[in-house]
Amino acid sequence: MRFAARPVGDPDAAQDAAQETFLRLWRLRSRYQPRGCLQAYLFRAVRSVCLDHARLARFWEMLEESTDGAAPDPEGLARLHGLADAVWQAVLSLPEPQRAVFLLSHYP
Repeated sequence: MRFAARPVGDPDAAQDAAQETFLRLWRLRSRYQPRGCLQAYLFRAVRSVCLDHARLARFWEMLEESTDGAAPDPEGLARLHGLADAVWQAVLSLPEPQRAVFLLSHYP
C-alpha cells in the first residue's frame, strides 16, 4: 500500500489499488511464470494498477468535460456512465500489452 500511495496520493485509493492488484494476480495466476524476483513482479503489478486508476480518473474527467458544462438529463447521464463502464471493462480485459497501447494512444 505504501508503494501505491505515492502515485495515487490517497490512502483509500492506495488500499483499493493494492486490493485490485491482488485480485488481478489471483485471476491471472495460471499465467504466472516463477522466474526472477517476486517482489519486482508485485511492484510492477501495483504500478500497472495505479496507472490504470489514473487513466480511469482522466477518462471520467474527459467524459464530464464532454457535457460542455450543461447539466445532462439523469437518464442520459446514466446511459453514458453505463456505456463508459462497459467500455472500460472491455479495455481492462485486454492483455497487458494491448491495453497499454490502447490507453496510451487514447488517454495520454
